[in-house]
Amino acid sequence: MKEIIPLICETAKAAGKIALERRKNFENVRIFSKETPADLVTDVDREVERFIIDRLKQATPEFGFIGEESGVTDGTSEWAYCIDPIDGTTSYVHGSPVFSVSIGVLRGSEFYAGAVFAPQLNELYYAEKGKGAFLNGVPIHASTCQTLGEALCSTGFACIRARKEKNNLEYFAKIVPQLQEIRRTGSAAFDICQVAAGRFDGYWEFYLHQYDIAAGAVIAMEAGALFTDIDGGKEYLEKGLVCAAPGVHPLLCHELH
Repeated sequence: MKEIIPLICETAKAAGKIALERRKNFENVRIFSKETPADLVTDVDREVERFIIDRLKQATPEFGFIGEESGVTDGTSEWAYCIDPIDGTTSYVHGSPVFSVSIGVLRGSEFYAGAVFAPQLNELYYAEKGKGAFLNGVPIHASTCQTLGEALCSTGFACIRARKEKNNLEYFAKIVPQLQEIRRTGSAAFDICQVAAGRFDGYWEFYLHQYDIAAGAVIAMEAGALFTDIDGGKEYLEKGLVCAAPGVHPLLCHELH
């Protein structure tokens, strides 16, 4: 198998360049709705995902793929890529700079490696299990924050976009008054990486998908953040995700019950 980190990092950067180039002529970008009118996808999402899959398949043909737009493709090994070609499509459509290309590597059910590239910001986050986490080649670490009152956190509302009956608004109203501040970027992968870099002290969200979290998960854990469901387990997709600095993680989990 080729060295995985150079491969996924170079692929994420090349994919991000395509997304930026296409946005220069945005009048030619076609926008569609998926399950709900608020759940957007563009032809750029599909083009970028196809590019990523083709490039990675050429290098590692035995790998399977889990793509946001293309679904699941079985490989001939226990390895698989988990891809979100543009995480933050709504931001992309509206011209916001915060969107990312996310490529995770799974070994069975284990988060093994990941690369998240925010092309407008030129920030490349990456990690491989047991080898630390990095931003543009510099090691990153979760913060040492110990209280909600000193914490800058982030969250998202995939629940509302998907029209889920249980949503994040009640928790948002409960938690935000206890925090120093809150942020909302619109990209789960980018939010998780902000926790890994110590810029955010915690992040929570419900109703995410595997492709939203696969790359960020290993980056966060290698940076020393805790990455669990709201009960401290691994049912992130079913119960909701909490990714936070060790001192903040149990406090957020407590408030999400």
